[in-house]
Amino acid sequence: GVGAALTLDEFALWLNLQDVYWERQGRESIDAILIFGGLLSVGFWGWPFFRALARLGGRHNAASGGAS
Repeated sequence: GVGAALTLDEFALWLNLQDVYWERQGRESIDAILIFGGLLSVGFWGWPFFRALARLGGRHNAASGGAS
């Protein structure tokens, strides 16, 4: 949690090895945080949906005898 946030906060420094936090290149750090947060949100809130979708797919294949 906190470790991931601090690591992603310094993402721009990994790529450029300069303190660019308030410059245009510092935007990479913000983008990395937004992408990470978006993927985490999809995984967290989307998990019930994807699990139900997988169950429906399993039922459909079992009902059709596995034939495609």
